[in-house]
Amino acid sequence: MVVAEVLTGIALITKSVEFLKKTVGTAKDISSLAGQIDDLFEGSKQLKSEERKARKEGQSITEIVINQQLAAEHI
Repeated sequence: MVVAEVLTGIALITKSVEFLKKTVGTAKDISSLAGQIDDLFEGSKQLKSEERKARKEGQSITEIVINQQLAAEHI
């Protein structure tokens, strides 16, 4: 289901941003944040993949594009 997969991408981004906001000031080194930074980009990649899939299937991409813009702002 497209909606569930989109929610996974945006949820991954949201979770990562929240974690980074909480820990960036207390992190000893960047390696402790690397996984969350990777998740930001993975969530964005998932959203782009879902956009292509929705376009191919002729579905509405409005929500996906909005979530991509929100993701870009977070990143």
